[in-house]
Amino acid sequence: MDGEEYDCFLETGTYPSGYHKAQKRSLRRKCEDYAVDSGVLYRKKEKERGEMEFLRVPRGVEERERILHSCHSSKELNEQDNKTLSEHDNVVETEQAKVRDRKIPFTRNMKAMIKSGDWLSDEHMYLAQAILQKQFPAIDGWQSTLLAQIDGFIPATNESIQIHLVSGNHWVTSSSLGHEVVVYDSKLRRGKLNSTLTHQLCLIYRTLIKVEINTGHLIVQFPYTQKQKGGSDCGVFAIAFAFHAAMGEGLQFDQLKMRRHLMKCLRKQKFTPFPILDKQSKIPKKVCTEKIDVYCICLMPDTYGDMVQCENCHKWFHIKCVGLLTLPNCDDKLSCSSCM
Repeated sequence: MDGEEYDCFLETGTYPSGYHKAQKRSLRRKCEDYAVDSGVLYRKKEKERGEMEFLRVPRGVEERERILHSCHSSKELNEQDNKTLSEHDNVVETEQAKVRDRKIPFTRNMKAMIKSGDWLSDEHMYLAQAILQKQFPAIDGWQSTLLAQIDGFIPATNESIQIHLVSGNHWVTSSSLGHEVVVYDSKLRRGKLNSTLTHQLCLIYRTLIKVEINTGHLIVQFPYTQKQKGGSDCGVFAIAFAFHAAMGEGLQFDQLKMRRHLMKCLRKQKFTPFPILDKQSKIPKKVCTEKIDVYCICLMPDTYGDMVQCENCHKWFHIKCVGLLTLPNCDDKLSCSSCM
C-alpha cells in the first residue's frame, strides 16, 4: 500500500478498495501499535466494530505564539489578545484532561519493545504519564512528550513532573517540586544541557525564571543519580525517577528487574515502587547546577533562533519575535518598541 492510501485510511477510517480480510486485519494492527507522524496517536475505539479514534496533539499553541510574537512586550497585549490567549490555554488544557481520563491500551507492540530490551517510545511515556497523573493529581505536568516537536508545552503553574526526549533517543525526567527545577538523568553524572532540553525546560518552568533588567535566567539542578548499564534503559529509569520523585524518594534500583516491573505496572494501570538493590550504596549529596540565560519577550535562550540587539537599551530579541524574517545588515540601527 502506498503512502497516499495509508494516509487516507488514517484520516477517514475506510479501507482501500480490493483489500481482503487478512490485509484489513494487518493494517488495523499496524495502526494500533504505532504512533502516526509527529502529532497523531491512533487508538482502536471498539474492537468488534473496528472503529478508529485519533488522539491529536493540541495545536492551539500556534495561534498563541503568533499573538505573542506580534507584540514587543507583554504590556502591549490588548484585551482581545488576552482573551484569545486564555481561550487557547483552556482548550489545550481541556483536551489534555480528556486524554488523561481515557483508559489507554497497553498494546502487544509496546510489550514486545519492553521485553526485547529496546528503547521505549512516546507511546510508553504517554501511557506511563497518564497513569502517574491519575495517581498524583496534585502534581502538575505529565504533558505529552510529542509537544516538544512543536514547542507546545504549557507553562506549569504548580509543582510539576515531566518526562523529556532529548538527543533523539534519550529519556530524562525533570521536576519543580519545592519550586526548584531538577533534572534526573541516568546517563550523565554531571550537569549537561543541550538545546532541545533547554527549550523544553524554559517552556514548562517559565514561571520560575528570574527576570533581570536585560535578561533572565533559569537555575537547573542535576543531583547525583544512579547510572544505567547499557544504552537502552534510559526510558525505564525516566519513568522510575518520575514515580519516586512524586513519592519523595531517592533510591538505587535493581536494573535487571525494572523492565519486568514496568510491564506489570502498565498492564495493571497503576505504579508501585520499583525494585531496589538489597545493598544501597551511599549516594553523594553533591548537586551540579547550571544556569540557562534567557532573553527577549519570549524568555527563551539564544539557541531558540537568530537574535538582534537594540541600539539604545542593548536588550536582545529573537528576530521572529520582533517580526523580522532575516538578520538585518550590520549598518542598520535597530530600536525596540520601548525605545522608539
